[in-house]
Amino acid sequence: MRAQGMDHLERYFNGEPLTLRETIAARCAACLLDFPDGPKDCATPLCPLYPFQPYRKGKKGQASGGGDGL
Repeated sequence: MRAQGMDHLERYFNGEPLTLRETIAARCAACLLDFPDGPKDCATPLCPLYPFQPYRKGKKGQASGGGDGL
């Protein structure tokens, strides 16, 4: 089964426009190599896109706090 983000990534490479949400999903899928273990939280809070990661535990679009050392 292929992650939806990979479809978005393919569309991007074909020159098609993406929404912000599709762009984030594409980046996450590329970073996680198409979610080989299935869609799940990447557990990488230092990533600037982590608060928007499609399968992040907790509320979407909000930082879960901690982990960045700031």
